[in-house]
Amino acid sequence: MPRPVVPLYLGRALLFTLLGWIPPAFGTCALVPDLVDRFLASHADQGRVDYGALWSEPQPIDDLLATFASCPIPAAPDMATAHWINAYNMLAISGVVHHGPVASVREIPGFFDGLPFLVAGEYLTLDQIEGRALEASGMDPRVHFALVCASQGCPSLGERAWRGDDL
Repeated sequence: MPRPVVPLYLGRALLFTLLGWIPPAFGTCALVPDLVDRFLASHADQGRVDYGALWSEPQPIDDLLATFASCPIPAAPDMATAHWINAYNMLAISGVVHHGPVASVREIPGFFDGLPFLVAGEYLTLDQIEGRALEASGMDPRVHFALVCASQGCPSLGERAWRGDDL
């Protein structure tokens, strides 16, 4: 079974989540789209991720993983849909970073249906996250065009994070 994509320092986020308390350091949930924007500005260009830089220094994507691990899903459907899409896209990048270097995600066993990612205190695969995004959107098929599966055959990564009012 594939190992979970959870950096060691995420143990604190999981502990806090299990205890039902998110410390002030994790109080950045409202800023998730801004954090994704900063990541994209620094590590992506015209829809392409600089995996070489992230393979040598994964801290920027790990910081986003910690945020998605500890932040609850917004209650408003449009905000929840945007959050799930952003989580999916960043976690797909993380999957490549932590299981690469690879030429294709197909080289990573269980990339979509087996790798567990911690989101809002719950371990989910990319397939499950896609399902949550579709549910939050009311099964809007356009969600598929916003999900970036870290492959050339998928839609390009946008220059900005998704926000509820963008959908």
